[in-house]
Amino acid sequence: MTTFSVKGAGPAPTLAEMQRVQSELGVRFNDEYRDFISRNNGGEVVGDHIFDIPPDNLSDVDGIIPLGRLAYQHSLFVDQAGPDNIPIMFDSCGNQICMDMSGQNDGAIYFLEHEFPEPEALTFLAPSLSAFLALVRPDDT
Repeated sequence: MTTFSVKGAGPAPTLAEMQRVQSELGVRFNDEYRDFISRNNGGEVVGDHIFDIPPDNLSDVDGIIPLGRLAYQHSLFVDQAGPDNIPIMFDSCGNQICMDMSGQNDGAIYFLEHEFPEPEALTFLAPSLSAFLALVRPDDT
């Protein structure tokens, strides 16, 4: 599923930990995210991996937000991202890669430019986590 290696990931979260964080956020994690965070809980991406931001920009994936920090990270960006877009990864400039956990667009991935006001802050990237990860590629430059 991932197109990159992750180092320094913490232990896989327990079911109780996942339920606690879901309750704090008022969302329900989909199976794809539960599997992803179980394997990459707070890890740092090895090497440089980039993805396109429409219409003509690039960013990178620098790390995975650990499950235990999701609620805090979300609180920092809720005004820009809204209540259902939860930051799950970040780039090297402090921008966030968010997953829509609303139930309607469940699993859609958005780029959150932290310096832009809402609603300009969010850019749609992919309909699912696996579709987003398929867009991430090594930076060969």
